[in-house]
Amino acid sequence: MALIGNYRLGEELGRGPLGTVYVATHVVTHKEVVFRGFMKPPNANEVAWQECIQRYTEELSHAVELDHPNIAEIFEYGHSEGIYWIATELFTGQNVARLLDHDGPMGQEQAVSIVDQVGDALRHALEKGLLHLDLTPFNILLLEDQSVKVINFGLGHIRDKWGSPYASPEIVRNETPDARADVFSLGAVVYEMLAGDPPWVCSDADATMAAVLSEEPPELKQPKAVQDVVAKMMDKDPAGRYGDAGEAMQAFREAVHAGPTEAQKQEEETKKRTGLRAYRVKPGLSKFDLTTSDVRSAITELRSKLSAQRH
Repeated sequence: MALIGNYRLGEELGRGPLGTVYVATHVVTHKEVVFRGFMKPPNANEVAWQECIQRYTEELSHAVELDHPNIAEIFEYGHSEGIYWIATELFTGQNVARLLDHDGPMGQEQAVSIVDQVGDALRHALEKGLLHLDLTPFNILLLEDQSVKVINFGLGHIRDKWGSPYASPEIVRNETPDARADVFSLGAVVYEMLAGDPPWVCSDADATMAAVLSEEPPELKQPKAVQDVVAKMMDKDPAGRYGDAGEAMQAFREAVHAGPTEAQKQEEETKKRTGLRAYRVKPGLSKFDLTTSDVRSAITELRSKLSAQRH
């Protein structure tokens, strides 16, 4: 087995544009870790690459100081023979993307539990001067005891987020992000947890980015209070969002526990009756079934591409 730094590589966990991820063992302590290694892309601009690595090193110097039960611990990072590597905590669990693929949309209470833990992790990181900038369902692990671990802190600046439906508009425009960029990404994750689908499912990366910049996602089938909170998290303008993930987390919890008002219940009942009448008038809605199938196929393809990019 290959030896990089003080780590002997074992089972391969996945690979993507940033390199390959392994289970590895420290040769002295015999501790098992998640080991990610990557090299300079062959077509990378030298100046841009050096700037990228400088930012990556700065971010990791903060990330190793993070000490929070919902953040995967970073043990070490280094550079050996042209390979940049990082060793992090190893867990048994599955990411939220895989959970949604298997089980479909989750209930409100499970979503609240996950958002509480992710929001608290992001708030802790912000207190240490660190943003995530790549929060997706792939970077949120749900362990067997239902606790959450947010992974890949410190890697946001070197990941290619072009085509991601979780990247905020300001990141798409290559503007300098702040904590509200993570609020947008958290909102996109919340949307997917409740809907079962990403906020935008498009044919390619360019179309996804255009949608992030100019289109609203389909309406969530949730109470108005929950819809409003998620919409505020995903506002195109950072000024329209919550100031940080802590605020968003609290607002989401309160919205879920508030429940619909009597007027909202009546409005929903009216919508259901209207929809039922419309169905009875037009029973031949096979086109809807075809559209659903097409969208599901597109979602599966998108998740496969994003999963490869996140390894």
